[in-house]
Amino acid sequence: MLTGGAGIDALFGGAGNDRADGGDGDDRYIGGDAGNDTLSGGLGLDRLYGGANDDRLYGGDGGDRLFGGPGIDRIFGDAGDDIVQGEAGNDYLYGNAGMDRFIFDPGNGADTILDFVNDVDTLYIDPAFGFANASAVLAAASQAGAHVRIDLGGGNSITLWNYLAANTIATLGNDIAIA
Repeated sequence: MLTGGAGIDALFGGAGNDRADGGDGDDRYIGGDAGNDTLSGGLGLDRLYGGANDDRLYGGDGGDRLFGGPGIDRIFGDAGDDIVQGEAGNDYLYGNAGMDRFIFDPGNGADTILDFVNDVDTLYIDPAFGFANASAVLAAASQAGAHVRIDLGGGNSITLWNYLAANTIATLGNDIAIA
């Protein structure tokens, strides 16, 4: 178990299954490597990097940056405006409270956002996917029960879990940025 303190910490896991907690403070780097890692940011503006394999990242209070790496990751933001990116693998993403930004690049896989909030959270779609604007992304969206699935092409997709319980696909257009 790696544990930081109240200051600015840098915690690096190794090849095994690591547990790291940054504690209070703005932690510059909390990272696993190979292995199924569990990383917690604690209070502050933290940066967490999962590395290879299936990781769990917990942001904590503050605007955190959470990056999963290859594998099936579960990433949890918390209070604060978080930046969340699953990276390679089919990941499960939770922004929780705050105006969260979910980042999608080619090669990210089939990710599921379990708590996307209309007119609060934003999907950032890399221009390399070939979408000219939010309307083009909406054209790639379909209903799957109470969920919205956006096919980004090349095996990449975004599922907004239970989004249609309170919204429509059309209302999603204000929450998409091509960047």
